[in-house]
Amino acid sequence: MDAKSKFNSELKKNREKLAKNASCLTDEQYNNIIRQILELKRGVKKKEPRDFQLLKRFDVILVQDKHKLIVPMKDKSVVLYYVSDGKLYDLLKSTHVSIGHGGRDRMIKELSKKYKNISRSDICTFLQLCETCQEKQKSIKKATVVKPIICSEFNSRCQVDLIEFQMFSNEKFKYIMIYQDHLTKFVVLRPLEHKLIEEVAYNLIDIFTLLGAPCIIQSAHGRDFSNDIVNCLRSLWPELKIVHGKPNHSQENEEQVKQYVKSMLIIWMQDQKSSHWSEGLRFIQLMKNRTYNSNLKMTPHEALFGTKFKVGLSEKISGNVAHIDSEEDLEEFMEKSEDINTKQSLSNSNIVNEEMIPVIQLNNENSNDSDKIAKENLKNHVKDIKKNSDKNFFPVEIGAFRLPVLENNKKHEDSRNIFPVIEVVFQKFITNISYIDLIMETTSFIIFFSVNN
Repeated sequence: MDAKSKFNSELKKNREKLAKNASCLTDEQYNNIIRQILELKRGVKKKEPRDFQLLKRFDVILVQDKHKLIVPMKDKSVVLYYVSDGKLYDLLKSTHVSIGHGGRDRMIKELSKKYKNISRSDICTFLQLCETCQEKQKSIKKATVVKPIICSEFNSRCQVDLIEFQMFSNEKFKYIMIYQDHLTKFVVLRPLEHKLIEEVAYNLIDIFTLLGAPCIIQSAHGRDFSNDIVNCLRSLWPELKIVHGKPNHSQENEEQVKQYVKSMLIIWMQDQKSSHWSEGLRFIQLMKNRTYNSNLKMTPHEALFGTKFKVGLSEKISGNVAHIDSEEDLEEFMEKSEDINTKQSLSNSNIVNEEMIPVIQLNNENSNDSDKIAKENLKNHVKDIKKNSDKNFFPVEIGAFRLPVLENNKKHEDSRNIFPVIEVVFQKFITNISYIDLIMETTSFIIFFSVNN
């Protein structure tokens, strides 16, 4: 039994448990409702009390010569479609793949933009049958968040990390450079042939000339690595003033981003049946930046640009657009279509340049607002982390305990562990505009280095 058959079988079992007034629709119910709505609109029969209830819940529009069932529109710019059970699997699969095999919350966020009657349980049933996602869950481990950094604006602080990805001998690229802004979580991915500072700096210049340069650059590979990058950048671009920062090892998404990129590249190669992973890297970058971030409460693209990512006509037109090749085809499609959302969004392209000026200003304002919203959402996320930390971890007792030394901050001759003894500890939280830190005051340490480690 294939995945679609298994899904439909599980869906049938779930439907038997639901109430009769649930919004799920079989193919037969879907078509019957369309027929009834059209008859009521044409005045074929006299309206009964039940018909008014039906018109309150459903409406019909014509899209590409096909009638679609939608929610009656209060806001003319938003169209929400109903989906029948027979078409549910194909819709879930196409959406799932388009967001890079995203999880439940990302699926809900993406589908809720266009569809009305897709439930959480339907999505969970689909995800349980996705073999790729089951393998991905086994490999990805969430990092522990201890001290998140909160930046006040885009390009305040960015991170550069490298991933070794030498999977195929026929691929000239061996490494992946990950560049990420700390506030918006916007990611830029670049393939590298060698793990050389000069090659990293060359690619960073390409990014800086497009998005601007950050004030602070840091790396999980240590202070020396980021310092070498800064020095090389200055030699390539003398006017550039940038400083290196210490790595934030407890930053939550550092390890998650690496795991995400690796797993998504493997999935892309399997889907495309290709061993040239460098060609798929740009599409992984796209998936990451248009994926809903639960901490930001928006996508990285929205946090940076203040607008949703658009993929040409596919974002504006529901259904198949393969037959539309020219502007004339597009005008013909608009003539036939009753999709109000399509007509309004496409007709905006005819606005003269003078009228576009307020729109550009509005987009700039939205971008600034997005920075503020992203910052506030991250602050709330930090509060949740502190709350969970206080709940799960009790205050340390006065005495000795083992404290591991971070690899990137340890010299070759240093011991692996130290044994601090905390005599007096007074904790005070200080909130700064750019970060939240934990200050330990009136604290003295007696350090004992382990002999056997």
